[in-house]
Amino acid sequence: MFGIFIAKNNFMPRRKAPEIGEITHVTVRCNNGEFFFDLENQFDSITSWINCLPAFFDISIHHVLFMSNHIHLLITPQSELIGNAFSYLLTNLSKYLNHSNQRSNHIFGNRYAPTVIKDERHLANVIRYIYQNPVRAGILQSPFDYPYSSLGFYVGTTNPMIFLKPDPTTTAMFKSGLDGRHNWITAISNDLDDNDTELMRQCLSRSMFQFSQKQLQRISKKGSSLVI
Repeated sequence: MFGIFIAKNNFMPRRKAPEIGEITHVTVRCNNGEFFFDLENQFDSITSWINCLPAFFDISIHHVLFMSNHIHLLITPQSELIGNAFSYLLTNLSKYLNHSNQRSNHIFGNRYAPTVIKDERHLANVIRYIYQNPVRAGILQSPFDYPYSSLGFYVGTTNPMIFLKPDPTTTAMFKSGLDGRHNWITAISNDLDDNDTELMRQCLSRSMFQFSQKQLQRISKKGSSLVI
């Protein structure tokens, strides 16, 4: 019993866990920033473990992007099992990666980092931030050329075989017709500058996504492409 108790709590967040129906950005990082994800050869297996969230724990996945040392997810829990869900996911994904890579050390930094997005206006910022990750990392110049995300599902270029459910902002824009779809794609394509990237990182480092008065003043003074 003691071993099971420790295993479950190793993956509980330091931040407040999201409640049912709260749209949430989650980051999962490899231990010490090491590159444990061999996406070229392991992508299908890794996504199959991600699919345990909607399949077993009633968690809607809206967007997901995989880098070699971390994962970004935009999700909505539909039950109170999010702690159990990420304990299950990270424990079993860690076992798979250790077996595949013939290693035995810790894969993850022991916790997932959730940030609740209360204001739907901010979803556009978070979605853009997620998909712009490989651009910021200098891997390529367009997020639409990156194969290891759910972006291809939304633009009709690839099917990552992830059980996806569009978020409210994406749904509304796509339902508004070709103009809405074009505006969504344009927003994703628009690179985040260094100032906006830093503001996003600050907001996503908290339990709740919100701009402080100081950040709003900074945005107004220097100009920004962020939705506030």
